[in-house]
Amino acid sequence: MPKEWSLTTHAQVCVTSRGILWVSELNRLDIYPLYVIHHGGSILALIIWITRRWSVLVYLTIFATLVSEIPGDLVFLVSAYRDTLDRASPALERFRGQLIKFNAVQYTTIRGGGVLLVCWRLYTDPLEYKPDGMGERLAGYTLLAAYVAFCTAYVFRQFNSQPSRREMKVGEMQSGNSCKS
Repeated sequence: MPKEWSLTTHAQVCVTSRGILWVSELNRLDIYPLYVIHHGGSILALIIWITRRWSVLVYLTIFATLVSEIPGDLVFLVSAYRDTLDRASPALERFRGQLIKFNAVQYTTIRGGGVLLVCWRLYTDPLEYKPDGMGERLAGYTLLAAYVAFCTAYVFRQFNSQPSRREMKVGEMQSGNSCKS
């Protein structure tokens, strides 16, 4: 007989806060299509997970890997600071480059470990709350493949960063396309 599906109070807080955060960030991320796709996919996966009543361990494992976003936020802050300068120092550029490499490695390690744990969970106990294990397992692997695709795109984006706002302004000024206030 299948177990009764439920979330602890702590899991409810975690799930609710992530859902609210993903929705609230959508309007600030619209200049980054990859993040909008990621947040939309995350919201969709959350809805699927709740409505299909999948294993709590699977989703909370993915939530635990979100700690890997902290160095990425630092890269963003350093880049934003650099963009306010007329000319960034070589030391700041080197630091930013090293930070980008560190971010890609730690992100790959932490998110990759989470993916392996979720694969193990799907393989060894394919969603114990549902009688249709094969269909549920296939759906789980499909969502996991989409997650891996996003993570891979993010790592490649780290190494092929878009031009900074400062570089775009210089390019606009040189081409004569800048807006005059």
